[in-house]
Parts: sequence; C-alpha cells; structure tokens
Amino acid sequence: TEVLIKKYKPDIFCAGIKEKYVIQKGGVPLKQLHSYDYSGPYAGFKGAVNFYREIDRMVNSRVFRFIRAPWQESPELVGSYVWNK
Repeated sequence: TEVLIKKYKPDIFCAGIKEKYVIQKGGVPLKQLHSYDYSGPYAGFKGAVNFYREIDRMVNSRVFRFIRAPWQESPELVGSYVWNK
C-alpha cells in the first residue's frame, strides 16, 4: 500500500480500517468503505448524494498537503543515562 501511494500519489484513497493509518501517514485522505465512519447512509439516491458530498469535501480540502507529521519535521531525540556516584 505504501509503495502504491508513493508511486501514484492519489488525491483520495478508499479502503477499510486496516489501511487508515498507513494512508493518512502518507498525507492522503482516506474514505472508509467498510463502515459509515461518521457519515452515511449511502443507500439509494440520497446515499449517493451523501457519498458525493463527502468525497467532494475530502478532495477539495487540501489540509493534508499543508501539515507535516512531527517525525518529518524534527530529528529523532537521543538521550543517555548518566549515573553519578
């Protein structure tokens, strides 16, 4: 999954809950298809309209492009243990 994200650079990714964190870590918004998450329902015409609205919001919101994960901005912290007698 990570290789596909790096290669194709999608605007949105639709998958299940297992892929959620890997996809979002790559800076791509994810739409869960296995559950309604915080939205829905998607049945019938009204459901299709609901689904379109959510996809439109995700694709046109570029918040993922403006933020960086903390591990991308600062170097890894290194520490040592010192014991004075």
